[in-house]
Amino acid sequence: MSCLPGMPCYSEPSVTITYPSGCVHRFLGYPISSDVIFYNGPNLPCTGVQYGTLLTEALQIIDQVVCPANMTETILNVLATNETLRTQFCLLVGNCINTTTTTTTIL
Repeated sequence: MSCLPGMPCYSEPSVTITYPSGCVHRFLGYPISSDVIFYNGPNLPCTGVQYGTLLTEALQIIDQVVCPANMTETILNVLATNETLRTQFCLLVGNCINTTTTTTTIL
């Protein structure tokens, strides 16, 4: 091994990794179960996922929040109970009937 003048010489680089007992297989290319991974970030108020939630549980919570059927139901419930949002939505869509309007069909 050659060294530059004035620079220290080192033997071959080495890396030592110490794994917790019983966890070696997780780091050797085998899948890691989401039941042993915890979410390690800030609490997420829109989904309810909190620091320390298991990844499996966090994914289930997120799936429930973003499920199209749940989103549609939530939007319809909000529009039904919030007059201001309903009015804005109707202006955007352009074809809503005001709840106080009476329609009559003449044949």
